[in-house]
Amino acid sequence: MQQVAVIILAAGFSRFFRSQKLSYLLEVNGHVKPLIVHALLPWLDMFEELTVVINADSFALRELVNAELTAQQAIKIN
Repeated sequence: MQQVAVIILAAGFSRFFRSQKLSYLLEVNGHVKPLIVHALLPWLDMFEELTVVINADSFALRELVNAELTAQQAIKIN
C-alpha cells in the first residue's frame, strides 16, 4: 500500500492582508474558527496525518491550531 505525505505550506507573511491571515476568525456554515483551521479540516477528512509548515516565530498560531483540533486529528506543525 502506498503512503502519501501531506505537507501544507502556510509560512507566508500576509503582507496584502495586513494582519496574521491564518489566525483571522472566519464564520463558515455557522462555525467561527481561525482561517487555518477551516483550511485544514477538509484535508483531515481525507488523510490521517498532516504536516503544516508555518513561520518559526508563530507560537501563538501553533497553540491556536492545537486548541481547535481534537486529539484524533494528527497534525504536525513545523
